[in-house]
Amino acid sequence: MAKLRGWSDNFDAALTVAPSSAQIVQVSNANRRRIGIFTTVFLAGCALRLIYAVLRPPFGRVSASQISAALLAAYHMMSSPPI
Repeated sequence: MAKLRGWSDNFDAALTVAPSSAQIVQVSNANRRRIGIFTTVFLAGCALRLIYAVLRPPFGRVSASQISAALLAAYHMMSSPPI
């Protein structure tokens, strides 16, 4: 397998030369920007999901009058003699 051209020179330089303060500032600004974008998108997604969960129509909710009517019908079915 052929050796990559210039790889050993770049590798040695990376081990011996410390990055300049300008390079460190650029990296930290990029990381700050990434964290800011991630946080914004994450919080927007959480807010949208919460709004959807609160505003969606109720599912499977029964009022008290429906429950009492169903219990009354079941009671009459159990107390009547079989046909």
